[in-house]
Amino acid sequence: MSRRASLLPRSRLAPLSVPLWLVIVALPAHAYRPFDSTDASVVEPGTVEIELGPVGYLREASENSLIVPALVVNVGLLERLEFVAEGKGVIALGADPEDLDDFELDGVAVLLKGIVRRGSLQGRTGPSLAIEPGVQIPTQERHERVGASLLAIASQSWDSLSLHLNLGSELTPEHDTVLLAGLIAEGPGAWRVRPVAELRAERALDEHETLASGLVGAIWCVSDRLSLDAALRAGRLDGSALFEIRAGVTWEFAL
Repeated sequence: MSRRASLLPRSRLAPLSVPLWLVIVALPAHAYRPFDSTDASVVEPGTVEIELGPVGYLREASENSLIVPALVVNVGLLERLEFVAEGKGVIALGADPEDLDDFELDGVAVLLKGIVRRGSLQGRTGPSLAIEPGVQIPTQERHERVGASLLAIASQSWDSLSLHLNLGSELTPEHDTVLLAGLIAEGPGAWRVRPVAELRAERALDEHETLASGLVGAIWCVSDRLSLDAALRAGRLDGSALFEIRAGVTWEFAL
């Protein structure tokens, strides 16, 4: 279960990470950090999954920023349904520390993910299918209204490879329409450390902006309850280079 980085203006959640380390218990961690896309599975009812990137680095053209932090919270509601809340915080590097505008919230959203077909991710045959509608929360003065999103997800898992395809669209708080596509590839799930990769493309129709990026990294299953991840992401946003370093942790605990 993991989320998005996009053409949308910067936004992120303030640092609230340290106390969360106190609630780890022995439940499986799905570890869908460090991707922007997600998979066609949900957490078990009555459990919470935390995906936390405490600090990341992002360079867009000549601008450098820290992601402090990236946070996704998944709550299992029913056997096929989970609630998702997400957001990120960005601090511009080299700016005046007294300028509060240098810290922004972005990508703040609440979503529901539902499984419409149980497949290989649920221990059955064939593809697993899910949909994820959501609401994007305005966090900045330039935001004109509440945004909305709709994502379709298809996943297929084999012994040596898992693939997750995402197709969707967003109506952003800036009153822009964005089309997006993402493809995740993962190495063997039985490996304690498995390689991962992602291709991502987004097109803002009103602003005529295109983002294309690729990610490579690894997920380390420390135990059944805890996974760590690290990845590098590079791409182009309308001719300008984009580079990002990501690292984080995923775990679950019972309510």
